[in-house]
Amino acid sequence: MDADVMYAATSGQGVSAFHAQNGAKIWQTRIDGISAWQPVVANGIVYITSSTGEGGPYYMTALRARDGKLLWRYRSDMNMSLSGVENGSAYLSTLTEVIALRATDGVELWHVHNISDQPLVIVKDVVYLNQISTFSVLNASNGEVMWKHAVDNRVDMLKSSQETLYICCDKGKFQALRASDGHVLWSQMIDATMAQTPQIVNGVIYLQATKINLGGSTTPTTTSSSLLPSFSATGKTLHGMVQARAALPLRAALPLKEGSTFLYALRASDGTLLWKQVSQPGDESFANWFQVEQGVVYSMVTTSTNTSTTSILTAFQCQSGKPLWRRADAIGSYPYGAAIRDGVIYRLGGHSADALSARNGNILWSHPLAGNVNDAPIITAQQLYLGTDNGIVYALKRENGQVQWREDTVHV
Repeated sequence: MDADVMYAATSGQGVSAFHAQNGAKIWQTRIDGISAWQPVVANGIVYITSSTGEGGPYYMTALRARDGKLLWRYRSDMNMSLSGVENGSAYLSTLTEVIALRATDGVELWHVHNISDQPLVIVKDVVYLNQISTFSVLNASNGEVMWKHAVDNRVDMLKSSQETLYICCDKGKFQALRASDGHVLWSQMIDATMAQTPQIVNGVIYLQATKINLGGSTTPTTTSSSLLPSFSATGKTLHGMVQARAALPLRAALPLKEGSTFLYALRASDGTLLWKQVSQPGDESFANWFQVEQGVVYSMVTTSTNTSTTSILTAFQCQSGKPLWRRADAIGSYPYGAAIRDGVIYRLGGHSADALSARNGNILWSHPLAGNVNDAPIITAQQLYLGTDNGIVYALKRENGQVQWREDTVHV
């Protein structure tokens, strides 16, 4: 498959393929229903899930990446989440089943019972299944349970290596389990209800987590009936978290609760706390993004009231947790993410894309967008690709934010 091709899935228009260099459309294929998540591209095939409305039916469609030709389609009466394509199989989950389909023709290989609304995590030949009171590990080839780990509350599998996997946040516990049998290697209590995927650098685990405080209440005020577009390219993904229903609360307003966000550094060998920092002292905050780069941890959180939203970007020294710089910017809506490359941080959301210096946080350039950006961009040597919640795909020049091309994937 051509590495310079990107794919977009939008409501009502199906799936399209574009030349990444100039935005020229290669093909467009309509599919049944509304695309719910980003396309997954693997081995020359584009996979996409869709919904025809509440109650279904729901579909998983496989298109030939070269020309958009329909290869096969799988139908279900339950809403499906495509977790990935690995080992020659496409892995789906519903509220009641985990399903493995042969990736080339959609033939069902196996299915097992499921009690969870969480997506699967597939790492090599293992499927990690996060259920209400049990964390299960399945053999990806046949669905057989390899081992289980009992939990009091539902947890998230945050990261896996060949020997260790990390789960969070069962009553505030961040745990390291032996991947072969689930034996608990160590457990560390943290102030967390939910956490972002940790990063392990030089034997240290860096983790950003938010503790939800149920005592407060902030009423969401902004809604949107638009459906978010989704994008994918070879080896990289740019996607929107799409829900096929109207009047969804935007992340411009905080949920009906308050939160505090913390940044942790833990020793990977035994979980010892090396340092802890609050991302925004004295204020309620929710985690957006963090990244470890060149001895610095970059953290982005959002604070919000009924009348304003502020994005706080902070740089911490990896070794000590000492803040190096911090900047706060009033924004129009909740930023969805960021990315860093070659000493530049790209902050996305709030109807704008901003480039900031990783050295001091100064803004290098800012470009207005027609909508909110829903996730991290695709970054190449020269260009920045991103998509907005109203179906616009942008290619911006990394040097100055100049538009290289702009494509409306909805109004075609």
